[in-house]
Amino acid sequence: MRRSDLLLATLLVLGGILFFLGVDPPLATAPDPLRGNLVAAAAGITWAFTLLGLRWLAHSEKTESAGGAVIAGNVIAFAACVPFAFPVTESVPLDWAVVAYLGLFQIGLAYVAMTRGIRRVPAFEVSLLLLVEPVFNSIWAWLMHGEQPGPASLLGCALILMASIAAALRARS
Repeated sequence: MRRSDLLLATLLVLGGILFFLGVDPPLATAPDPLRGNLVAAAAGITWAFTLLGLRWLAHSEKTESAGGAVIAGNVIAFAACVPFAFPVTESVPLDWAVVAYLGLFQIGLAYVAMTRGIRRVPAFEVSLLLLVEPVFNSIWAWLMHGEQPGPASLLGCALILMASIAAALRARS
């Protein structure tokens, strides 16, 4: 991380902290908002370690090891989660087609693109690009499930998004 990135990192951390201020009311889709925020924060931290590990592997002698790590990680995640997925009580072929599409394209193709590109993009910029997803997750939950974030969460989203855009613009110049 460069010295010039410290202000940006501070804004990103502040934006993340804002998600924990105030208590959102429980909803059917979010029965325990604080626990959900803690799980989301843990997911963000583990994702940061994933990116660091993939960058380290991408710069190692065997560049294909990053792809192998992604495959192994997804197999482990599948093995850990599959016991909770069964029994499947109701499904139609369209459900299976959607799951297959998401697995192949949203996960598979995204990981192929990321493991190929991560070697050429500095770690800080990679993390900035990927920070936009959690911000939009809050917005999607609001639009799709009616989980309206509180004012502090909205401010946190705005702060992270503006800081990420500013960093991207600074990197272009």
